[in-house]
This record gives sequence, structure tokens and C-alpha cells, in this order.
Amino acid sequence: MMQRSLLRRVGQSALVLWAAFTLSFLLLQVLPGDAVLIKFQNPDLGLSPDQIAEMRLAYGADNPLWQQYLHTFWAMLHGDFGYSVQAGVAVSDLLTSN
Repeated sequence: MMQRSLLRRVGQSALVLWAAFTLSFLLLQVLPGDAVLIKFQNPDLGLSPDQIAEMRLAYGADNPLWQQYLHTFWAMLHGDFGYSVQAGVAVSDLLTSN
């Protein structure tokens, strides 16, 4: 009986984490603008359109939404939270620095 309760709790926790991840991902997608473009289209950086396109490719911003979701979810399951466009460092480094 206790094992069943534990399994139910673990299952519920996994479902809540998946729902929170999915909701966060979708909310970030509906925000106006593109984080990569906002960061790298700054004229002070002097980047060409080709260089900006390379940055979008490197961040996976040109992939279809479903591919971005699956890639991000798979990476998150493996502890890879990607790179912060704003800070320019790995998100895991930002999380462990505090």
C-alpha cells in the first residue's frame, strides 16, 4: 500500500514538473520579439545579417516550435539548461553561482 502511494506521488510530481515546463516554454514563445534578435541586432555590435543568422542557428531559434520544445525538454532531463542569451553563459553556471 505504501509503495502504491509513493508511486502515485512520484507520478503526480513528474506530471506537475512537465506541466510547469510546458507552460513556461509556451509563455516564453508568445512573448513579443525574439531574444536572439533583440540581443544581437544592436547596431553597436556591428554584426552582419549573416552573423545574426548564424547566432539564431546556434541557439536553435530557426527550428520549428515542436523541435525547439523536444530539444529543450530532452536537454532539461539531462541537466543541460542551455545558454543564457542575456548573460552569455551556461544557465547551469548562473544557477550554481548564487
